[in-house]
Amino acid sequence: MIKHPIRMVLYVAALAAIGFVIYLLFPASDSSLSLEEATEQIEAQYGSTPTEITLEDSVYTAVIERKEGLYKVELSEETGSILSLVSIETNPGQPIGEFISASDARELILELLPPSASIKDLELIEDVKPPIWQAEIEYMDRDGDIDLHAETGEVIRNTLEEEQETSYLSEQEAIDIALKEINGIVDDVDLEESDGRMVYEVDIEDQETDEDVTVVIDAVTGQIIQFEY
Repeated sequence: MIKHPIRMVLYVAALAAIGFVIYLLFPASDSSLSLEEATEQIEAQYGSTPTEITLEDSVYTAVIERKEGLYKVELSEETGSILSLVSIETNPGQPIGEFISASDARELILELLPPSASIKDLELIEDVKPPIWQAEIEYMDRDGDIDLHAETGEVIRNTLEEEQETSYLSEQEAIDIALKEINGIVDDVDLEESDGRMVYEVDIEDQETDEDVTVVIDAVTGQIIQFEY
């Protein structure tokens, strides 16, 4: 038989009250990141404010925009550590990292090419060491490649090197040679291959005869090969 039941009830009630007060004064700590804290941490890490952020299975997923494009970031709700950073969309023409731009690479390559050559395709290849800008070149009746170091612009490979060793006259030099022979107005100048060698074809309207004359000049030696009327 329990003695003093009223005293026992009061004792249990007192313990419950003390426990409740302790809970109010010292609530259980929660180390999980809030949405605001997760956003601030991503901003501090990548210098970009997430455009959208969601929480699922204790993982925050956010989308951020940088100059290279859009990225998906995954952040642990419990530890605050970055779980992954994945590119989901890149900006065309904007290389990642400290690479030179596509327009700068194209300009550097064009300076290396003979007048009749052109760039068919230009591609940034990052999964090689060093990363390169690779250009496919169309030159006369053959194709070639030029590779530039993607960070420095240094020429790494040039399959057109042999052709480039040949020094051609400039268009103006070809015009000057032609005008010494024909007094007239230059209508057009073309650098072309003829019988296995490069020639300038300078079209002139002869002021004395009103005839159109094409002066064919060896692009290397400057020798006049023929006049075409």
